[in-house]
Amino acid sequence: MKPPRPACVDGGQWLADVDDTDDRLPQARALCAGCPVLASWCRPLVLEQVNVDGVAAAMTLTERLAWRERHTVHVEDVTLIDVTPVTDITPSIADALPVTTSGELHSSVLTVIKRMTAEGMSSEVISERLAHPHVSPETVDYVRRTYMRAYARVEN
Repeated sequence: MKPPRPACVDGGQWLADVDDTDDRLPQARALCAGCPVLASWCRPLVLEQVNVDGVAAAMTLTERLAWRERHTVHVEDVTLIDVTPVTDITPSIADALPVTTSGELHSSVLTVIKRMTAEGMSSEVISERLAHPHVSPETVDYVRRTYMRAYARVEN
């Protein structure tokens, strides 16, 4: 049996743009309130572990910041791609990935490639799913050999 999917995964990316003054705030809260993973996964994640923009866990960023201040919780900034299950990462979501830093792939791109590899995706599928200008199947293979122990070449 598959685990329940967050309500925001399928077309809910717009939640990242909703703030305290947005007319869509009631709609965003309603989407979150009916989510099957709100209490078990989302709320603990966005309150205590990661910082995302917009509405998450049925709260605005301002509300989450106030909650964290009251509870003296510090979290790191993340992007939508960091919290999206790899099987749900689409080219439109992958557009948020940085292109390069100093001529090399950005660490977030490397992380996504590693996550997708761990899910059993082939180099070709990863390249196609990311549709990233610097991620070809050969690049995926290079990342695997260079950064992933299980894919490292054995030299004779």
